[in-house]
Amino acid sequence: MKNLALELYQNQCRMNETIVICHSEPGAWYPPLFETFPCPPSSYHDFKSLIGRTMFETNRVNDEHMERCNIMDYVWVTTEFHESTFVQSGIDPSKVVKIVQPVDVKFFDPVRYKPLDLASRAKLVLGSGVRKSFVFLSVFKWEYRKGWDVLLKSYLKEFSQDDRVALYLLTNPYHTDMDFGNKILDFMESSDMVEPVSGWAPEHVIDTHIALRKFPRFFLPEGRMGETTGGGHVNGIAGYCDKLVRTN
Repeated sequence: MKNLALELYQNQCRMNETIVICHSEPGAWYPPLFETFPCPPSSYHDFKSLIGRTMFETNRVNDEHMERCNIMDYVWVTTEFHESTFVQSGIDPSKVVKIVQPVDVKFFDPVRYKPLDLASRAKLVLGSGVRKSFVFLSVFKWEYRKGWDVLLKSYLKEFSQDDRVALYLLTNPYHTDMDFGNKILDFMESSDMVEPVSGWAPEHVIDTHIALRKFPRFFLPEGRMGETTGGGHVNGIAGYCDKLVRTN
């Protein structure tokens, strides 16, 4: 895979023979609305085809994003829900194509791997670090769009230290710094939640890079594991977990 990536990177392509796929929100497309690498890297008219691959958790797309989608030759979305909301928001129906996210079942075959030790890579933010019998894992980039505040509030209202559960957040910065622990503590202080008598259910943050080749080990349960995910790498990892909960 690494050699293929290097070969593709070094390959010189004619613009008029190149198909560009922009896998990001429309605000990142050229010209970007915030500091990021633009996609496509130049004019929309230089390439053979331009494809925007995107999604939103809302029931409509704003006017700015609608206009950007309509510039593309095609817009790939992942579900019928997105297909419907994009078209209803004014995006040309002939451009919107549902492409379901696939899963490499051989790569994620649980019998081929041993579990990765989550606790050794995590920072404890709330509660105690006593080993738990049921673990929730959420994977996302740090932005409100991913609903980390909703997840935390739901988890901490439902569970306490007595329930022998733990929540692990595997996250990375998105137009923010990496001080996730203090962001969580600030959120707790500004909320109306009251700490249970037995103490908060433990919550951990993993903010170090996990190589893609280790992801199958990362999702294997050490005991019993549930999962929440922002999408991306772990769609279809239900075979690893006794319970699968998705938050997109």
